[in-house]
Amino acid sequence: MITFIGQENVIIELNVLAKAVRSGQNQNILLLGKSGYGKTTLARLLAREIGLPYTMNIATDYVDLSTIVIIIDEIHKLKGMEQLYPILDGKRNTLVLMTTELGDLPEPLINRCYQLWLQDYTPDQLMQIGRLYAKRHIPDNLLKIIVDRSRSTPRVIEQNVNRILLYQKTLEFIWTEEYLEALLETLGILDGGFTYLDTQYMNYLKQIGGVASLVTMTTGLHQSKETINRYIEPFLIDRGYIIITSKGRVMTQKWRE
Repeated sequence: MITFIGQENVIIELNVLAKAVRSGQNQNILLLGKSGYGKTTLARLLAREIGLPYTMNIATDYVDLSTIVIIIDEIHKLKGMEQLYPILDGKRNTLVLMTTELGDLPEPLINRCYQLWLQDYTPDQLMQIGRLYAKRHIPDNLLKIIVDRSRSTPRVIEQNVNRILLYQKTLEFIWTEEYLEALLETLGILDGGFTYLDTQYMNYLKQIGGVASLVTMTTGLHQSKETINRYIEPFLIDRGYIIITSKGRVMTQKWRE
């Protein structure tokens, strides 16, 4: 039985699908959700629950198709996805595919898979995840400060908790809220989950009038389009600080306030 913090509906279906595969009914599964939400972890847990040999692939020009269970991360980056169609249509393999970019996948591939969407985590679930990584080394009042600055994302919680635990082990660490907040600021883990790149983006957008094209933002910030599209804007859009319109990137009233 797969156990996991949060994603209850996905876990129920994965356990059902694992049982089907063990009985010889191979399935095709597409895990969808934001980066850092646990898609890779769930794919590994599913493979272990099935109990058959599996390969773990990052989508490139070559994918190892030698095992019964085939896991492919970042499937949207795979060139020549049509090579998978005969395997998806066959009965010998179970494919577990993962992506953050559903719109980059061809419809024939999507339609051949069960589509499982990972949902946002609740504040209580995020704290549970924080406790899992903190292993009782961080009091709850301080852990909440770290979790609140971790962009509501399990992977970021893990990274931030591990960074603080490293400081605790190597420095004379004073467990106070003031000291922790100062340390987090020094590390660039800002209030509300912002990074220095986020604040630089928003301050520049405000400086040039609150509306700008992607080209203007890449030039002004000296960052690539991919960095802005993948690592900066999703968080700002999710938090309601910008919207993207035909005019470009538009700052919302929420940031101005």
